[in-house]
Amino acid sequence: MKKALEKVALKTKIGFGIGDLGFNIGVQATALVLIKFYTDTLLIGAGIAGIVVLVSKIIDAITDPAMGIIADRTKSKWGKFRPYLLYGAIPFGLSFFLLLNAPMAWALNLRIVYAFVTYIFFSVMLTITNVPYQSLLPVLTSNSDERISLSSFRSIGGIIGVLFAAVAIVSMVDIFGAGDTATGYRITAAIFGAVIALTTLICFATTKEKYTAKKDVKITVKQSFKLLFGSKPFVVLTISVLIIMIAVNTLAATIFFYFEYYLMDAGLGTIGFGAAFVAAILSMPLMAKIAKKKSNRFAYIMGVVIMCIGLLGVFFAGTSNILMTVVFLVLFGIGLATNYLCPWAMLANTIEHSQLKTGIRKEGTFYGAFFFVIKLSAALAGFIVGQVLQLGEYVANLANQAESALTSIRMLTTLIPVGFMIVGMIVLFLFTITGKQHDQMVKDIEEMEM
Repeated sequence: MKKALEKVALKTKIGFGIGDLGFNIGVQATALVLIKFYTDTLLIGAGIAGIVVLVSKIIDAITDPAMGIIADRTKSKWGKFRPYLLYGAIPFGLSFFLLLNAPMAWALNLRIVYAFVTYIFFSVMLTITNVPYQSLLPVLTSNSDERISLSSFRSIGGIIGVLFAAVAIVSMVDIFGAGDTATGYRITAAIFGAVIALTTLICFATTKEKYTAKKDVKITVKQSFKLLFGSKPFVVLTISVLIIMIAVNTLAATIFFYFEYYLMDAGLGTIGFGAAFVAAILSMPLMAKIAKKKSNRFAYIMGVVIMCIGLLGVFFAGTSNILMTVVFLVLFGIGLATNYLCPWAMLANTIEHSQLKTGIRKEGTFYGAFFFVIKLSAALAGFIVGQVLQLGEYVANLANQAESALTSIRMLTTLIPVGFMIVGMIVLFLFTITGKQHDQMVKDIEEMEM
């Protein structure tokens, strides 16, 4: 049977999706609650919190591409990528626990150092496990439709992970902390650290690498970067995703500030944001169907437009109609489904495009660079949020914030993300690989390797 016609087993799809559940608990917890944890619990200040998040990405600029290159050169009985899931699972879970473990008995300077060290450790372990995980998609199948299906399972698992990060973590901190948020975060982080380790091991056990290039060409680091920047579809995709994800992560980092301080209803924030991600899960099959019928690019652009409409609705609803704010967040969630579904399927397709053009196939190299861009978007969003809150004179845990702080929070939750999304969408129009073109590329590569 031709590779392009191969089907992926349901067990593999479920296991692949479960893997992203754990990863997204880690990734989205840093996007959703880390800035608030740093400012309101660890008490290191909004400006310092933003710098902590940004500085760690300087290290990621080295480790993420390097991990992709290392994975591409790995040979084992489990394949190129899966060994890192097996050996990295437990350290990754541990790093999440340490990240949200607040040593409040320490002096301020020591707490700042602790924040830097633990966030860097977490980022490195995330790189070691997640770059190989993301690189699995194109080696599980070369069937474009099956890749969309795999992306759907990955996205559903990922969004469930986001729900845990957005809803369960906040609730569990309140329950276990009973007023002491440091204790609440510590216990919650221990539980979810174990979940992260377990889901990573499940993903390892249920997947199998099937497709690799017949000719394994060894290339230098310089050639790796030339391979990346020589692929126009990859460059276009990464730039657009970087900009769109800055928008999404800026919203994520400030949504709880928005409900607690601007709308004065912290409890409704968990409900509203949770409803958005439930809407994303429920709309996933529809968005996958649209992506298959039209194209991933079409579905992604449509999703960005829907997200923009939702956030503009939140802006105009303001404090006058909190219920409508939740409704518009649900609309935002419908569009958000494409943000978890389309980019990864599009990225897999750029690998075949590069292979056909150069004769070289390096999944880890592409995914390592792409994953760095994803983490960079979170870092830039965290830095933007920290600095804008600082300029707005935000004061941690102050019920009645200054008008400048409230304006900063409102802009960070609505109009600033919309501006980034519009720019990212414009760039996305330059992505040219369609489903039909990809199918032809797969056939051409099969003939080339015969």
